[in-house]
Amino acid sequence: MAMKFKKGDSVQQLVAPIRGVVVGAQVVDGDHVQYLVQHVDANGEATQTWFKEDHLGADPKAKAKE
Repeated sequence: MAMKFKKGDSVQQLVAPIRGVVVGAQVVDGDHVQYLVQHVDANGEATQTWFKEDHLGADPKAKAKE
């Protein structure tokens, strides 16, 4: 079987970023924050997922709040 990459190749994970809106937050074990994000999944279904604070960043493609 032919392999796409060889040892030493630089690669990156190919994932579609989840973009959504924060609908909740909580402090876990008194030392880190999690955010509940409402978003649309790969099947087009609305869903909510908890993310650690350090796994999220501001979305530069989102409309600015006025």
